[in-house]
Amino acid sequence: APTQTTTITNIVDDVAPQTGDVASGGTTNDVTPTVEGNIDTVLSSDEVVAVYRDGIKVGTADVTNTTWSFEDTALVDGVSYSYTARVEDAAGNQGSESNNYAINLDTTAPTQSVIITTVTDDVDPVQGIVAKGGTTNDIDPLVAGTISAALETGEVVVVLRDGVVIGNATVSGTTWSYDDANLDDGQTYIYTARVEDAAGNRGAISGNYSIEVDTSAPTQTTTITNIVDDVAPQ
Repeated sequence: APTQTTTITNIVDDVAPQTGDVASGGTTNDVTPTVEGNIDTVLSSDEVVAVYRDGIKVGTADVTNTTWSFEDTALVDGVSYSYTARVEDAAGNQGSESNNYAINLDTTAPTQSVIITTVTDDVDPVQGIVAKGGTTNDIDPLVAGTISAALETGEVVVVLRDGVVIGNATVSGTTWSYDDANLDDGQTYIYTARVEDAAGNRGAISGNYSIEVDTSAPTQTTTITNIVDDVAPQ
């Protein structure tokens, strides 16, 4: 039997919006992920690296020296899969089995709708809710809102500023909040939010909530010139 030790090192997701390595036990939205690994010595001419999914052989890998890769196909949403690999020769003799590497398939987007309800200023002299399109002197405002239903396992509320993700909100039931930081004087910012799951699937984006930051005091010099009495007799 072949003597090589075979290892699955990673599984690669190349489907947007979340690409890269999927951790063992992690979640992916790629129904054709690439399984990658290595062997401790090069193959003989009659040997191959065989890849198994849930104990069933699904194909042989492309091998370069001591590294190999295999692109799987037609995985099904909502199903978990476990991969192993081993070296096999032309006579059917099998080397030792590799480590297990499991992934979960999730191609279904979250269904919750998200609303931004308030942006709150807690910096004197004017504190409270900043109206949509309003002005604030708080460079660390609190953005808050609601979701239409509680999050499922692996889901988060993602907050975006000017279309760029800035972080995940703190969620309690169907309410959420996010404390932004380090905004710039004189800038207008537009917040949106959405639910995302562990595979990177995205729910619908919320409506816009814009604010303008103004931390500059007025520059005019003011002088009291006189006080007028308009009551008779003087």
